[in-house]
Amino acid sequence: MGTLEEVERLSASEGPGISSQSERKSVGRPEGGTADWDDLDWQVLFDERAGILEYDEGLPRVAASRLARQQIDEQRRRSRQ
Repeated sequence: MGTLEEVERLSASEGPGISSQSERKSVGRPEGGTADWDDLDWQVLFDERAGILEYDEGLPRVAASRLARQQIDEQRRRSRQ
């Protein structure tokens, strides 16, 4: 099963992506790490994490979403400290 460390490694190695060209001016994550992320960045990371947990870890969609939300909320809380 995925861990918070895996989420942190994912966020460090891959940016949150782009939802549309009009919403993002540059590809990848904002400079300065997750402390500078906005709600869209966190949502994209959550979507990616839930997908990984569902497809790679084999969790049911609801369980994958629940675990991803817990992991991302914890990472977001840590980034604010």
